[in-house]
Amino acid sequence: MITEEEAVKEDAIENLFCKKFEKLPRHQMTEDVSKIFIQLCFSKRNDIVIPEDKKPFLYKLIEKRLSLFTYEIKDSRIILFLAMVAQTPGTAVMYLTYLQYYCKKHNIREITFDNFSMEIFPMGFPSDEDLHTLWEETKVKRNEGGAANLVDFIGSLKSIQFETV
Repeated sequence: MITEEEAVKEDAIENLFCKKFEKLPRHQMTEDVSKIFIQLCFSKRNDIVIPEDKKPFLYKLIEKRLSLFTYEIKDSRIILFLAMVAQTPGTAVMYLTYLQYYCKKHNIREITFDNFSMEIFPMGFPSDEDLHTLWEETKVKRNEGGAANLVDFIGSLKSIQFETV
């Protein structure tokens, strides 16, 4: 478990979470996920419009959480696919946080469907088990009691964010 003193460092997320996420083995998509991915590939960027009242919970969470990062996702296909692959709020935040790290490392300001699928995750995605293990490894023991997860320490994103104007 990570101490709160370690968690509040500006590079804590980079060093204690992102670098570990980056090294996780990638696995091929299941047949069902692959079918959806292919359908999204053949859709155009603006073809998928989801009315606000029809957006799944994770889709809304991802949209809201993106405001904390300094990269952009303007393609709803990516958000929809991430919501499907992540399946839980914690996993969705893990993916978004790793994407911030990847963008900063490669000087990418916008994630497109092409760079998402061909550069960032060309070999598939981490397993649910590996993500769960990483989640458990990045729990933070709070000084006032209880626990949180490192990816929720927004100040610890500083080393992987672009400077804003």
